[in-house]
Amino acid sequence: MASFPTLDPVVPHYFDSDAPAIEKRSLAFRFTGSGREYFRIQLKNLALTLLTLGLYRPFAVVSAYRHRLAHLMLEVDDGFDHVLAGVQSTGGAAGDASADLLGVDLSW
Repeated sequence: MASFPTLDPVVPHYFDSDAPAIEKRSLAFRFTGSGREYFRIQLKNLALTLLTLGLYRPFAVVSAYRHRLAHLMLEVDDGFDHVLAGVQSTGGAAGDASADLLGVDLSW
């Protein structure tokens, strides 16, 4: 029988009991729109989709998403500075790499 090499599992530091405790912050999404507004938009979208024999459907989807996004809020206990402090900047190299791959010159 052939034996396969085994790999020892590597346990990251966040599973280590000696690691420092991470402070938890409260993040919550809140929707500020009303059901009446959304129902009115969906009714308008349905009527226009039926009237145009389905051609309005993509615009109806965008309209519903715009309404949801316009009324969606992210609430943070201590402000966004604490949320953004943990995010490291990668320098935007993905955009440059994509432009190089497609042969687009982004220089001024």
